[in-house]
Amino acid sequence: MKSIVLINNNSFLRTSKNIRSVNSDTSFATGLIVFITILFAVVIIAGIINGIRRGTQKRNVVTKKHTGDLGLLNSKNFQSKTSTGYLSTERSRVRDTILNMIVRNFAETEGWDYWKPSTHQVNGQFERCERAVKQKLPIIAYDPDFKLAKIRGTSGNIYLTSSRRCSCGDFRDRGLPCKHMYSLCIALEGDVNQRIVDTQHKSLYGLKFALAGRFSGSKNGPEGIRTKINNYEGRWDDDILRDASALVCGNSPSESKIQHAKRFNMEILDVTAVLSIFSGAKFTKNQVKNVETKCIDSKCTNCGTVVSKKFLDMGYACQVCGNVKFEDIVTLFDEKEDQI
Repeated sequence: MKSIVLINNNSFLRTSKNIRSVNSDTSFATGLIVFITILFAVVIIAGIINGIRRGTQKRNVVTKKHTGDLGLLNSKNFQSKTSTGYLSTERSRVRDTILNMIVRNFAETEGWDYWKPSTHQVNGQFERCERAVKQKLPIIAYDPDFKLAKIRGTSGNIYLTSSRRCSCGDFRDRGLPCKHMYSLCIALEGDVNQRIVDTQHKSLYGLKFALAGRFSGSKNGPEGIRTKINNYEGRWDDDILRDASALVCGNSPSESKIQHAKRFNMEILDVTAVLSIFSGAKFTKNQVKNVETKCIDSKCTNCGTVVSKKFLDMGYACQVCGNVKFEDIVTLFDEKEDQI
């Protein structure tokens, strides 16, 4: 009996040790699970706090790009305001204000409704709208007969601009309204029949034309198209270059040149248009045609003052008496043509 009891005691001791080992393992596993749970909780809480902090920073972030509404853009302290920036909510309000104004102007201005309202929502368009409002680019001249304008850009270059296109590189690259087009639409204020005359320069000042076709007069003669463009302070080139303001077509122009100009989104004009745009004079179509086909001298119907071939440069008023009516004294000239 003692032997059996001893065996049983040893078994009891071994069982007790096993139980203590299992309890120890269970405690370790439980502690590990608790530790991992606490660690996960700490990570999650830290992420939430970090997210809240970032959200606060984002709401308070300043911006130098889209700032101010129209009244603020015109205010004297605009520069100081832009240096400190605005909250994103105000930037959104300004964006909506400017875009709504642009959409309204385009819709209400004759010819400008060619562009759909969704055009101004395209990526990058708002920045161009905003620059047009802020920079207030000067409209050097606007001709209501041809709906064309000359606008001086911030670089000093002069661009030929209309409701459909502009000679700047931005429009030719993207085919969407540029800041010069937006500036023109804003400046017109819906009145496309007003005339803005450049009183400091001749009509083609700052413009460069590519030539295509046959033109009346010898190539470099006084009645040739090149000489006439030079006389009006314009420039010309026989090739179609990217910086050309427009393509001027004579008789039978090369189709390849026309297609080249179209790829550049370039304005295509005839000789009549080039010799009359921005002149500040009110000519009939017949008078403009005669400039190309005949040599015109004009006589004032009031005082009889004769105006020479520089009739277009003189404007439509007599410099002696201010009369605006002239009689054309028409003489034929040599009908030679030059091929470009």
